[in-house]
Amino acid sequence: MKTNNQRAVKRQCGSVLTEYTITTGIIVVALFVPIPGLGESAIDLVIRALNEFQAHSVVMLSMP
Repeated sequence: MKTNNQRAVKRQCGSVLTEYTITTGIIVVALFVPIPGLGESAIDLVIRALNEFQAHSVVMLSMP
């Protein structure tokens, strides 16, 4: 005879894949769609900030 816990577990399968897909889609759109007023996406801003950081680091490391 199955317990109530085993029946509850069987009934709880479902829409996790859908939730992950929707959440991933929202995150991708938020990262790649240009921000109004800036004309750049969040990914562009992060890449530009990393490039500027690397340029400053190279200058600092090249100093005697």
